[in-house]
Amino acid sequence: MKTLITGINGFLGRNLAAKCLEVGWDVSGVYHQHRSTALPDAVNIYQTIDNIHSDVDIVFLCAGYVPYQNMNSPSPRLIDSNLKTVIAATERFKNSRFVFASSVSVHGGASLPVREGSPFGSPSLYGLSKLAGEFII
Repeated sequence: MKTLITGINGFLGRNLAAKCLEVGWDVSGVYHQHRSTALPDAVNIYQTIDNIHSDVDIVFLCAGYVPYQNMNSPSPRLIDSNLKTVIAATERFKNSRFVFASSVSVHGGASLPVREGSPFGSPSLYGLSKLAGEFII
């Protein structure tokens, strides 16, 4: 299975890559910042989706910008990381399956487990950017 993980240098991306490698999958990853994060040599690393010249079976969208100091702070990074990356992946890998890592910020105080039909809370700007990513997928 050929996989692509966006945000491969983050906590979720690194751990997902390790599990995919354990089962023998071919893993490629895209990072935006902090490439210093140690990743296994078996992972093909790219800085942008545009640099990937092969198809993949599954795209794990784990990348995202989280404005921890103020979830309602308008920022171009919300658009770049949380929307443009999703759009680029869906346009580039039209025949792939997508797994989108969203956020509890979309559903707020919804009861667990959160499902596709769960009601939206009162999402912050960050939560709205993740919600928009869900709609793109």
